[in-house]
Amino acid sequence: MDFLPFLCFTVFILALIAGVVVLVLRSFEIVPEGSVAVVERGGEFRGVLNPGRHLLMPLDRIRALVELQEFSTTIHADTVITQNATVIALDMDVSYRIARYVPQKVTRDQRSRMQPVAVIQWNRIQVREKDVFNAVYNVDNWQEKVRRDAVAMMHDYFSMINLARDIFGNDGGALKRIASSLRDMINEETLKFGVDVTGVKIYNLTLDEATRMYLTAQKRAELQNTLRLQEAENQRQIRDTLHMTNDQLLRWWEIEARKDSPPTSEANIFIGDENRGGNLLPSSGPFTARQIHNGGPNDKTTPNRG
Repeated sequence: MDFLPFLCFTVFILALIAGVVVLVLRSFEIVPEGSVAVVERGGEFRGVLNPGRHLLMPLDRIRALVELQEFSTTIHADTVITQNATVIALDMDVSYRIARYVPQKVTRDQRSRMQPVAVIQWNRIQVREKDVFNAVYNVDNWQEKVRRDAVAMMHDYFSMINLARDIFGNDGGALKRIASSLRDMINEETLKFGVDVTGVKIYNLTLDEATRMYLTAQKRAELQNTLRLQEAENQRQIRDTLHMTNDQLLRWWEIEARKDSPPTSEANIFIGDENRGGNLLPSSGPFTARQIHNGGPNDKTTPNRG
């Protein structure tokens, strides 16, 4: 009996089984926890896979893995120009993630008219296949695109801000309001490719010394002006309450000021002039200077005839 054909057939069968096993093993893909996989077949989008083990068809391949957790990036900006041409520096933290899908309550009639939404679920997180598709196919790198959009929106927004009025002339929550507005502006762009910006934080805002001194002087002038206006209003109320004229009010303030001033001393020193004959002694009190008379009609002294 010739064993050669049997041996060749056995080797062929074993090779075929090995090839099938290898093909099956290579077709198994593990999608990491917290990620979803975009699958293509023949270069075209086929679907999105949940985290876990999956058996792919021979023509399928994974185009990209998209992580679902929240990311954060820090942007250091050294030359941000405001509306009044002031250059400032700041740091900005941007938090973002693939947009979450939140089901809405609808009536049975509305549901019958709505198209079904393809949703990927991991733990308690739900994302739409459409958002994952947009993040992979509509932009080159969705994380880098978020950063670029954040930088562009930050420069555009601060170009409309007056530094003295909108930041330093406001209360302490100015930067929080600016960050909230920036988040909304960035979201308008990022949601187009399925990414939701969850938070923006602005801090370490600094400016050069000349600008700081100018803003400090301006703030001090505004405060002084406010105090003057308040003082004028107080005087007007006093005048109206006491039914005084402006002259009477001024006289009243003069009297009050004299009450607060210290008492005058008798030891006043007068600088000599031609009317006082060069005397430096006071004209009254215990140290009164001797008066020099010029020989009037009632003069009882005898002038010195030299």
